[in-house]
Amino acid sequence: MSRTLFKNTSIYTLGRLIPQLAGFLLLPVYTRYLSPSDYGIISAMQVLSSILLIFFSLSIEGSIYRLYFDYKEEVHKRDYLGTVTTALFFISITVLAILFLS
Repeated sequence: MSRTLFKNTSIYTLGRLIPQLAGFLLLPVYTRYLSPSDYGIISAMQVLSSILLIFFSLSIEGSIYRLYFDYKEEVHKRDYLGTVTTALFFISITVLAILFLS
């Protein structure tokens, strides 16, 4: 049990740490090739993409982990995942259309 817990914790930690480490290691590249205004544009786009992610997904993906195991049969699990995927698709298209229109 503890060995599996350590292994899974290590994998999760690496998965969270590597993108942050890559950003830190790329900082000299950013400062050499990007002007402060370019870096500001990139930062603004990262903020915008984080905000849009909230509206595109509506955190429906979080419900997958909660509700998936409530279904006992594979057919019901497949139907549930199909419904979530379809809902995410149509929500994203709707939000994108609203953004383009405004």
